[in-house]
Amino acid sequence: MADSSDSEQFSDGESDDDFEVLSGSSESEDEMNDVPMNANPWFRVRPPEIDYLHDQRFVENSGPQNVPAADAKPIDYFLLFLTLDFLRHIVRETNRYAQDFITSRQRIRRFSRLHSWFKVGAVTLDEMKGFIYQ
Repeated sequence: MADSSDSEQFSDGESDDDFEVLSGSSESEDEMNDVPMNANPWFRVRPPEIDYLHDQRFVENSGPQNVPAADAKPIDYFLLFLTLDFLRHIVRETNRYAQDFITSRQRIRRFSRLHSWFKVGAVTLDEMKGFIYQ
């Protein structure tokens, strides 16, 4: 069955003798020099896009907003980025890390620093603020 499909491949009057084999040696150098070589093979397929940014003018006031006073301390600038939600997240992750760290230690070595730790409770938001503001 496979033999009949192979023979039917050229059944439309074609044979593998009809295909001309081209080799690079049959073409002369003169024929190759007659073909113009495009110096830039890249070309635009779509029309150029219109740049709308040059037509618009920015009219709002630029620069920092809610700037601390000129005599403000560095912590005042730092607190512009450290929001209350972010501080709460730090407290929550600190408490989670401490709990995971302590429970993961099944056998504590003799001179481990964990012996000097004692559980006071979870870190509070006020304690974290005090730690950061120092």
